[in-house]
Amino acid sequence: MGKVSVDDKIRIQTLREQGLGYRTIAAKYSKKIRKLDTVKLICKRINETGSALTRKSGGGLPRRMATELTRP
Repeated sequence: MGKVSVDDKIRIQTLREQGLGYRTIAAKYSKKIRKLDTVKLICKRINETGSALTRKSGGGLPRRMATELTRP
């Protein structure tokens, strides 16, 4: 996902709450957001967490697992 400003994410969240689809939102932001997948990822985050700004916790490997993988 490219660099999308906080203001744009909030606007996308507002449009999504109004019931607009991915393509309609992407058409409104065609100059700033070039890919439809970027809008889909932001909308997916809205569906999972309820906000376009907060991320779902628990991503990545646990700390212990990551250090064991890097040891020779």
